[in-house]
Amino acid sequence: MNRRSFLKCLSSGAVASTLLPSISFADTDSPEIAITMDDPHTLASGPLSNDQLSNNILDAFSRNNNLKIALFVNAGRVDSEEGKALIDKFDSAGHMICNHSYSHYNYHSDRITYKQYSEDFLRCDSYIKLFKSYRRLFRYPLLREGNTLEKRDQMRALLDKHSYRNGYVTVDNSDWLIDRLLRNELGKDPSLVLENVKQFYVKHMIEQAAIYNEMAQKLYSRNVKQTLLTHFNLVNALFLGDLIKEFINLGWEVIDAPEAYSDPVFMEKPDIIPTGDSLIKALARESTSFDAIPDPPGENEDFVEREFLAAIAEKH
Repeated sequence: MNRRSFLKCLSSGAVASTLLPSISFADTDSPEIAITMDDPHTLASGPLSNDQLSNNILDAFSRNNNLKIALFVNAGRVDSEEGKALIDKFDSAGHMICNHSYSHYNYHSDRITYKQYSEDFLRCDSYIKLFKSYRRLFRYPLLREGNTLEKRDQMRALLDKHSYRNGYVTVDNSDWLIDRLLRNELGKDPSLVLENVKQFYVKHMIEQAAIYNEMAQKLYSRNVKQTLLTHFNLVNALFLGDLIKEFINLGWEVIDAPEAYSDPVFMEKPDIIPTGDSLIKALARESTSFDAIPDPPGENEDFVEREFLAAIAEKH
């Protein structure tokens, strides 16, 4: 499905203008968005060392009014002295340290039982609870909350038992894929024009935010405090600061993650099976206000790869 078909399905074509990177929200209530980040790790990412990667990312937040994010820790990737030192950097800067499981299991897999998944969740909790900025938010790996009613409700009950809430994403995107494509291209051509990559990445993330903001407005007749999915990777180390500036230029208010999670929408528990993806998309699929809700084209791997390769081939 192309962009035009998606938008027609979403709201009879009414949101087409929100996909333009030059759109400004200054004449309406400012939409709000917070940064969340998954999967910190201790591996070098392309041309940057792990220290450079983390420093670049943390600098992007400190340069923007000491913005506070939610860091969702996949503890198996940082269960070492080096890993602990990495999480300490975010903890010392006051960023929320949250649970993203220990082993990053796919809860939609028939091979992964509730027992395995719950034990893995608790193993991560034991790791992150030692940090002072520890918060009881759990983000399901791959945003997959269960492929059966029984598995879904068992985990929801466990979260309640341990005073946890779901650390929902509202704005899903393909930053992880753009990062993979970037590293692949750099491996072939270290002189790759990074300006092209930056423009593509920023445009992609803004478009995704516009789509989900429009969807939330249709659901709630207001601007929901959005939570943007990002990952601890090269593309964000290079360009996350540029993305934050572009959000601000377009009239968005970039807010701290604790403020975003105070929005009542994050208390919702969509009653659909399988459960997962963006909270906004899940609520739209549950709602009778929508017909079928397709995935935005920016979440289609083939589409994103084609667009990325076309963008980096452009001459300036």
